[in-house]
Amino acid sequence: MNKLTHWDYCQFLLVSQVNYTQTYFAEQSEHFSHDRINRLMRTRPS
Repeated sequence: MNKLTHWDYCQFLLVSQVNYTQTYFAEQSEHFSHDRINRLMRTRPS
């Protein structure tokens, strides 16, 4: 299992041209679910 970090989501935001949602990120990723991304966003970056 890959570890999801705030850096991963930041990189997605930088390259995404159309849609910036957690749902879209999860749909584009094979490894991360919307719930997993949502839990990450509720934590402080380390």
